[in-house]
Amino acid sequence: SLWFPPRRDAFTPGDLVLLVTGDQSRYLVRLRPGQELHTHMGIFAHGDVVGHQSGETVTSATGHFALALEPALEDLMRHLKRGSQVIYPKDAAWLVYRMNLRAGSRVIEAGTGSAGLTMALAWAVAPSGAVYTYEVRDEAFRVARANLERAGLLAGVTMHLASIDDGFIERAVDALFLDVREPWGHLPQVRAALRPGGVF
Repeated sequence: SLWFPPRRDAFTPGDLVLLVTGDQSRYLVRLRPGQELHTHMGIFAHGDVVGHQSGETVTSATGHFALALEPALEDLMRHLKRGSQVIYPKDAAWLVYRMNLRAGSRVIEAGTGSAGLTMALAWAVAPSGAVYTYEVRDEAFRVARANLERAGLLAGVTMHLASIDDGFIERAVDALFLDVREPWGHLPQVRAALRPGGVF
């Protein structure tokens, strides 16, 4: 199934938009008509952004301009709520490259943390792949879920609030990434989940 959000000609209510003011301040906003973004450059009404194309400018109530852009993966990762240490975009890009991920790939990640890497994985395997992520801490799980939902990537991710001690539910995945305290203690579980030739 295809889950990645399609690119639109113009911003519509509910879209995520990145507003970049003249001094390069960056604001990631979910467009809700009737709501406003309050900045040091004035107030930007969400409704004034709706209908604009990515790359066009919008004006605040005080006459300042902001560039309205479709958020890039880096913007999504940098604006996530952090509940734990995160993997930064340059490292996430290297991991996606190293795991040989592409559209349609199936990949497992444990633990989820704040979901920074999860976003990069989902972006890489879209629109037809799948990410399966495991997190044992309830608070981290909730933060990660909210971050993925806000970024519009939750549809491509199956989240498990579970320990990996008993193994993974999924089988024959293309890649598997462990970000846990003692990864060497989970090698049998990794072997059972990976397809022959899969990347660990």
